[in-house]
Amino acid sequence: MLEYDEIVIGSSLDAFLFAFKKGIPVFFTKPQIPKKFDFLSPNEEYSLLGIPAVKTKLTDGNKTTFVGNRKDLLWSNLHFILSLSGLIPLSGLCETIRCDKNELITMNSYSKMVRIKFGICYYFGDDNVIDLLSIKKENTRYIIYDWFDFNKGGKHKIDFLDNDDDFCRKTWFFTTDRNRIARSIRDCCVISYLTKEQINDFDYSETMSKFYLKKQIKNRVNPQKIDISLKEREIVKYKLPTFYDREDVVVKPTTELPLTASIEKYRIYLRHLNEKPFSGNRTISKL
Repeated sequence: MLEYDEIVIGSSLDAFLFAFKKGIPVFFTKPQIPKKFDFLSPNEEYSLLGIPAVKTKLTDGNKTTFVGNRKDLLWSNLHFILSLSGLIPLSGLCETIRCDKNELITMNSYSKMVRIKFGICYYFGDDNVIDLLSIKKENTRYIIYDWFDFNKGGKHKIDFLDNDDDFCRKTWFFTTDRNRIARSIRDCCVISYLTKEQINDFDYSETMSKFYLKKQIKNRVNPQKIDISLKEREIVKYKLPTFYDREDVVVKPTTELPLTASIEKYRIYLRHLNEKPFSGNRTISKL
């Protein structure tokens, strides 16, 4: 059995930053790696972690915006440092985590791995954690990532497209990473926010997403011919504010920590996925 005063559950960038700042171990079942088009703000600097502050200009052909370094680079560096420090004890081999009072029971595909006793658990979200918190009401939507490869029409200087509708809300263009394809070609990802019913509706399918993309490219770039193909449709559950109810646990808001709610009996702290653990310029000055 492993025993810790404080632990973190979750593998998001915020979870890793929180664990790094406090020097406490992290447990998770599936790595939540930021997308290649998720950026820090230009004034965010993590030079100690090998991520300097940068200011990159992006355009949609009409307007421009400035972004910082890519979040996935910071995530990878944090994962490497936490692993070397022994703060990821299960090395990503765990597939299920079950909570029994103030103990976690971790399992892989074949058997139990280890029991972990904790004093305080900082929960940043993990889809394969069981019995940590029970859901009373959950308003769930889904983020849809439609990844497209450009066969023709991929040479342009547009970085993103915005849309007011939840369907095809944002389109990001990035240098292709396909083998034997010129790096002047840009592939893209179209992001939509849909309900469960809309996912099965043809009007919100990847085919309609492809039609929208071709129309926007023709309007902005006006190429002679466009040929795109769907690489993958990725569906991710997006958790909006949730309510929890357990007979043996008292839930009430707290302002002592930058957390959403505290569950007092087993000292489990709940965080929503869309909140940040730090405010202002998150500059790390020392280890």
